[in-house]
Amino acid sequence: VKTSFYLYMTTRMGGKGNGESTLLRNYLPLLVACLAWSAQAEDIVLDPKKTGGDTVALIIFPGSELASDQYTSTAEAIQDAASSSIWVGIVDAASSTQFDSAIPRILASMSAKGMSASKTFYASHSPAESALLQDYLSASIEEKSQPDGLVLLGSFVLRKYRTSSGGFRLPTLTLGGDADGLCRVTRIAEAFAVDKGSSSVIVLPGVSHMQFASGAASSVIQKHDLKPEVSEASAHSSIGRFVAAFLDSNREELAAGSSATATVLDPIVEAMRQEGSQKLNALCNSDFPTSSACNYPKWPDASLDPLPVPKPDPMPPSDCICGSSFVEENAQKLMARFDLSPTPSASFFSKDSFHDVSDTHPFHLPHIFNDCEDPASCLLNTTSVTMPIYEDGDPWHRESYVDDGLTPISAKEFRTKLKSRQAMWQAAGFSDDITKDIEKTDGSLEICKSINQASYDWALSSASPAAKAKFSSVGEPYVFVDDVVAKIGVTGPEWIKDAMVYKRTSSGMTVQSWTFKTENTNHGHVPYIVTAGYHYCKILSPFRAMEWITVDGLRLHGSLASETVTLDGKNNATFSSRKMLQ
Repeated sequence: VKTSFYLYMTTRMGGKGNGESTLLRNYLPLLVACLAWSAQAEDIVLDPKKTGGDTVALIIFPGSELASDQYTSTAEAIQDAASSSIWVGIVDAASSTQFDSAIPRILASMSAKGMSASKTFYASHSPAESALLQDYLSASIEEKSQPDGLVLLGSFVLRKYRTSSGGFRLPTLTLGGDADGLCRVTRIAEAFAVDKGSSSVIVLPGVSHMQFASGAASSVIQKHDLKPEVSEASAHSSIGRFVAAFLDSNREELAAGSSATATVLDPIVEAMRQEGSQKLNALCNSDFPTSSACNYPKWPDASLDPLPVPKPDPMPPSDCICGSSFVEENAQKLMARFDLSPTPSASFFSKDSFHDVSDTHPFHLPHIFNDCEDPASCLLNTTSVTMPIYEDGDPWHRESYVDDGLTPISAKEFRTKLKSRQAMWQAAGFSDDITKDIEKTDGSLEICKSINQASYDWALSSASPAAKAKFSSVGEPYVFVDDVVAKIGVTGPEWIKDAMVYKRTSSGMTVQSWTFKTENTNHGHVPYIVTAGYHYCKILSPFRAMEWITVDGLRLHGSLASETVTLDGKNNATFSSRKMLQ
């Protein structure tokens, strides 16, 4: 309000009319008061605790709704850990995003106290404030005094500012906490996998979003943050250790932090790879192959529309992502279940491709490319089609994604077209006596369910030991229920638009898939316009399962907003080796 009134009054000062002159006379005292307030912004300057060595300036921009003095403990922990002489300026919270005025103002205040720094670094807390700082630094590079590096606390380099080699164009330290409910650890895992070059990405075990500062949480943090597992003093010590290493250019210490981080984040990155996450790279287009690794045969490579299919612009890169390895290695296997057949040695090789499953120009359908006479030595060559659905953007337009740290970044469901069990068994050479009835081969309402259970089981077994322990104690488990058959609507099967169903119950979050199957007419030897031998499922991505285990499945019982965590007499939860503090 003060800033708005100040701008309004200073605009009026150029007026010529009598009314404007009267306004100035009547409100001049308030104008003077506003000017005085503007000149006396409540910046905080901390003198260095150590002398000798390099002199470094660190400017800290507070997170939204947090006061400047809530960062003094963090700043002092950085000074204590550094070998350099560290001057710290904490920008007045009310003007922390007014960079053009705040930066020269606080640097002037620091210089007035005797600072003569050889390097200057900026640090920002929370995704929203860090995004504004990156916008500012990227808007007019040649016009702004650029810092020597960035420290992103509970935040990350925005995707739109990644350079071709990964990371921001300035040396950057990304610090996240694995108990951060606003800057989810999965988004830090993405940064760990992609942001390279002069970037360091480190996760601090047990640290929440609020612990990058001190004191009372803001309303937003109170609503979304998870409960920390370490004390505030311990969190600040860890923050100080790695920020100081970054300011001191201590590569050994940063490497140690990165090595420890890999234990936490490698399972998450692997879940992203199992999904075929578009956050790691662009998706391929099998209609216009650019990656020799895909080796995906088109079928039916036909369209009812006679016009040519337009080329993507730009074309996908040569290292694009073909499809989901989880679907390739698990979904079709659990659909076929040759292990339940009279000849379990029958096998197949499958390739998955990402496409819009409603696209008919051209059609994209799963297919079996060969038949076997002897099931015992059979190796089928098959394909599947998967459409990943994200709540934060369009998988084929990477620029559309929300990048706020709070929104889940995994696919909320796979729309996957598979070859039916009936089709697989018939192509493998099993007799009609056991394959002719599709209700016996594909009628079970547990087939898609079993695929989703496998996805969840993989995530549970692959998560880091600390993540497993935490979820086991305070996590809300997934509970898989039987599939429901999608109906045939006016425009055809409703399976495409029927979203995976999640319902909270006393036993956990239930997950229900939709299923749709078609008879394998003439053993599948029919024109492509005949829908023969298909079984469609809504599939849980292993990355969505991992996000549930590490972030979203902890919110009901393990967030600041929850009141259901059982605590011992010392106000500590005992679900892991790291204590969880109320």
